[in-house]
Amino acid sequence: MNIGVQDTVSIGAQEAAGQMLQVYFPLDLPLREAREHFDLIYFDYHLRKEVGNVARVADRVGLERTHLYRKLKQLGIKFVKKGGPDEPHQ
Repeated sequence: MNIGVQDTVSIGAQEAAGQMLQVYFPLDLPLREAREHFDLIYFDYHLRKEVGNVARVADRVGLERTHLYRKLKQLGIKFVKKGGPDEPHQ
């Protein structure tokens, strides 16, 4: 992470596929807004890494699954639920 006197910070993370993900994060925001941006990036990264498996994401990030569902809804992050409209029911 490169931090200096600037309006953005560059954050790098290793994707599951071995690719480097580079994110530029604005620093000139109120704390609440900055945290929302971080949370969106953070949970999107973990959902992609765990191929949308919310239970595994909850374990990895240290949240109860119900709290994670609530947080994802609050952030407006969409995910495919098992048995959803695109998945055949058995």
